Amino acid sequence: MHGTHGPCPEHAEFDASPRARLIVIGAGHVSQALAPVAALAGFAVTVLDDREELLARPAFAGARAGCYDVDELDEALPQLTDEDFIVIITRDHARDERALANLVRRPYRYLGMIGSRRKVHTVLARILRREAAMGRAAPDLARVRAPIGLELGGRSPAEIAVSVVAELLAERCGGDGAPMNLVPALTRARAEGSAS
Repeated sequence: MHGTHGPCPEHAEFDASPRARLIVIGAGHVSQALAPVAALAGFAVTVLDDREELLARPAFAGARAGCYDVDELDEALPQLTDEDFIVIITRDHARDERALANLVRRPYRYLGMIGSRRKVHTVLARILRREAAMGRAAPDLARVRAPIGLELGGRSPAEIAVSVVAELLAERCGGDGAPMNLVPALTRARAEGSAS
């Protein structure tokens, strides 16, 4: 008797739903860790950076790549939709700020920027001051996620990547990012039941 190997390919079921688009602004160490993890999680990854040598790295082999600086995002991303996920992880604060200022008024489902709490506060305040000086209404910064990621405690590029992809998945799938562990509640309920 021969072993079974599952359904024939012509009968195999697969998820044909379109993959959510993740646009990564910046191609540094964190982005190189993030792109493959996000692709494994089902995102169609696009990476934008003005450094061609970084875009050619193996980490981006499965991603679409575009050689654009942050001041060229209108050209690079002419058709953003309210289903797009965007993370800003450039090589410096000034580029992050310019990218965020460009993208905050455009459609997106998720827009986030890497950085410390201090950096985030400074960048948001500068964007608001600049918009006010130009006589424009304040953009809706309340939707922006910064710093990006869930607080997992890690600081390496790989750990940050997992943290960010976890937050992206929570947004895409409707989760809240909270642990699913039931054991403490069950043991507490059991102990309270025994005490009565």
